[in-house]
Amino acid sequence: MNSTTASPTIPYNALSLRQSAHEERRAEVIQLVSHYCRKWFTPHGEWIHPIRIDSDGAWINGPKNLPHTYTRMAFWLTMGLMDGKAEDVSQANAILERAPFSLGTNRNGLSEGEASFDIFLTNHAMQMLRMHESKLLPSVRTKLEHWARAALRDYQGDRQADLQFHGFNDNMPAKATLGLVLGGEYFNDDDALEHGIWNLHQLADILTRRGLISEYNSPTYTPFTLVNLTVISEYAKSREARELASKCCERVWADILAHFHRHTGIMGGPFSRAYHFDSTAHLSTQSFLLWLALDDRVLPNPIEEFEKDPVELLHAHGFAPESLSRLSWVASSKLVPPPYLLKWAQSREYPFELHATAERGGGNEKYCSEVNITQYQEEDFSLGTAEAECWSQHQSEVFYLTYRKHSEVKSRKDVGVAYTRYLINDEVPVDPNESLASYGSLHTLQDKRTALILARPTLELQHKEITKLRLCLIIPEHFGLIERVEQYDGHVFIEDGSVRYSIRALNPSDWGGSAEIKVERIDDYLLIVLENYSGDARKFTAAELERTLNGFVFSITTSEEESQAEFQQRILAAQCLDYWHFGTRTLHYQNEQTRLKINYAPGSDHVRYASIGGNALPKPIWKAEGLPAEELPFLGTSPERGPLKFPYKHLQVSYDPEASWCINSHPSGQPAHHGPGWRKGK
Repeated sequence: MNSTTASPTIPYNALSLRQSAHEERRAEVIQLVSHYCRKWFTPHGEWIHPIRIDSDGAWINGPKNLPHTYTRMAFWLTMGLMDGKAEDVSQANAILERAPFSLGTNRNGLSEGEASFDIFLTNHAMQMLRMHESKLLPSVRTKLEHWARAALRDYQGDRQADLQFHGFNDNMPAKATLGLVLGGEYFNDDDALEHGIWNLHQLADILTRRGLISEYNSPTYTPFTLVNLTVISEYAKSREARELASKCCERVWADILAHFHRHTGIMGGPFSRAYHFDSTAHLSTQSFLLWLALDDRVLPNPIEEFEKDPVELLHAHGFAPESLSRLSWVASSKLVPPPYLLKWAQSREYPFELHATAERGGGNEKYCSEVNITQYQEEDFSLGTAEAECWSQHQSEVFYLTYRKHSEVKSRKDVGVAYTRYLINDEVPVDPNESLASYGSLHTLQDKRTALILARPTLELQHKEITKLRLCLIIPEHFGLIERVEQYDGHVFIEDGSVRYSIRALNPSDWGGSAEIKVERIDDYLLIVLENYSGDARKFTAAELERTLNGFVFSITTSEEESQAEFQQRILAAQCLDYWHFGTRTLHYQNEQTRLKINYAPGSDHVRYASIGGNALPKPIWKAEGLPAEELPFLGTSPERGPLKFPYKHLQVSYDPEASWCINSHPSGQPAHHGPGWRKGK
């Protein structure tokens, strides 16, 4: 492909505050999107991907209507086209003219009116109307107005009760808030606008008591949240909405930049939610965002990646059009961090530490609680952990390591990562799978270079046929094998590039199998495996799963600091006490650098105590070198006090319309409302 020219590679340590960088890279993205949309769509908006033409020039896979599940992707691509040339705008209109509503005929019992709402399409339609109304054909504008009006409803619409900021998903409430604020103004619906502003106040309230949003540092979803809040801050007519959204954006940027590790060019962990391609640090929406926003070394360079045939990296859902559409969408808004946060990130000194809190909602095994995040960085590596997963257990990345293999990082090949999964049966990493589910409940405790990872299988596995239960540390090897792996005395020692690290197995519950630490290679992955069970298919009770304990101690050093022999000697000299009694697990670990202690109940998942160096675990809302909490919006001032408001008449939600619910009281004194499963009082 010769239609674009990639940005010159900038050394990882070359810092610049060139204000034109973002616009230059946006222009590259728009050109790239234009090029590929001409390959994937006809001028009339028909879908022709993948292109198949026989030797006589006849279609094998002819033009067809866009599959209804691709309409979200079409919106993202056309956001980029709308900023292009006249022919790009014309093609964007043609694509939108043909795009179907994603629910299609699968309405799941919904009426015709209810089936016209989709959290993505409804609010992307509103974003398109607000940003590019003058470029839309009348027929396209009418179509998008019909889709966008659904935002103003409660059920089905953006005003339903789950689309609020309350410890679960943040990116969908952000979309809903965009639809309510911009839609309320566009369609002259003051109630919808007021509800959208209520949502923003709710997010601000969370950010007065927490350092991070609930869907914090997600390579996929944090940028989704940021895009929607940024559009509100730029396009809302309401001054209150603009100011609230802008301050919330600052807090999201602080989260992103705190976790970004400049010397590897990728995001450090932990991640609230991550897909397979996120965990492997290949192409993610967050990497697109940072590449656009930072005039600095950010990996990978998406322009260079899309110029390769075949592509080299894992793409979103294994589908290059999906990846490019996400790049197009994040490029459609002016996503640039505030100057003071950019300066803070670029002047970072090492070692660097972040300690912050988030919060999660409850459900099944997940109880409502705070989540404590630790991110530790040195020039050669970053190590991040979260004490407790977010609400989405299967997608949480509570342990994440990044490191550079060479002193100068020039490409993604020069960077290593590692992460954990509790796996069952024959499940292993497989490319290009969307996700690799984790079936464990994990606790962590980290002091700089040392981290404890404690695990048991989720109780949701009870009565499921099981042939294997195992906790794994997963190290991708797409760009070359780990240099040195040694195993002895219950430890695995790894040497790779500029770092050395070790995994010490804790006492695993043995239900049959080796109950030993193993090293396995599966395709492009090195797995450090700690087994609880391997054998014939059987079922486990909840009581058995509760006492199926596992875990490891992780330690890291640099190759310059000590030799492999010195590192091994020091790690083997450490002391560890690990036992289970009266329904609780106690773990004490100490080496010459730290002392870590934790006691928790594996059944209820509640922690009784955790300490570092003999002191109770600190839990600051936000503590980061170089950026005091009081300099951030909502943390530097006392929360505003106003009248209590509750915008809901009922709590019925689309994904579970028969779920029980109850509004027991109302600030205005209105009577209570009840849903299925609740008995009204006498």
